[in-house]
Amino acid sequence: MVRVPQTVSELINHYSEHELGRKAFASQENHRVLTKRYIEPRWGSLQLSSIRTVDVESWLDGFDLAPASKTKIKSTFSVLYSHAIRNEWLTFNPISKVRTSSKRLREKDVLTPAEFQALVAQLSIRDRAMVLLAGSTGLRRSEFIALTWADVNTTTLEVNVLRSCVRNHFGNTKTECSRRPVPLHPLVLEALLKWREQSLYREPTDFLFPSI
Repeated sequence: MVRVPQTVSELINHYSEHELGRKAFASQENHRVLTKRYIEPRWGSLQLSSIRTVDVESWLDGFDLAPASKTKIKSTFSVLYSHAIRNEWLTFNPISKVRTSSKRLREKDVLTPAEFQALVAQLSIRDRAMVLLAGSTGLRRSEFIALTWADVNTTTLEVNVLRSCVRNHFGNTKTECSRRPVPLHPLVLEALLKWREQSLYREPTDFLFPSI
């Protein structure tokens, strides 16, 4: 018979043992870091039923962190309670009512087409290929650094996104939708091929940008 978790620490352990492995590697790492650094030290010893929405909200407000970081901590905490509800140990998630904001502290610095062209003109062949590829495809960093030359299809003008790399760990992409070909502009392909001619790593299984 499964022992019903009574404290937040026990719930963290049960979630880690039975549910966390279903997540992508990056999600697993983020969960471990956030629970170990923030959630468990403050709430771990408390009974699940004793956690109050306003207390958690006040606790998050006390951190000198970006709003988005506070929201990630809240989301991680909320996932734990959702796990308890799914297992029918609880009926209410007190974290779901915690108010946080994911508003950026400053606006993104978006380049105009003229600014982007001026930037690209000043870059080396390698960096030019890198910036054009990243700027035209919108790939996640983890997907970008895992690309090999075999993933670049010069016939169909596509990049096959098949894997990701997070903290030197290779695995699946973050979502299933990410595992599909991405259109490649002819000018970007041209820049990539010029870089491949100069690169010391040009075999099909070599990474496009092995030093980043």
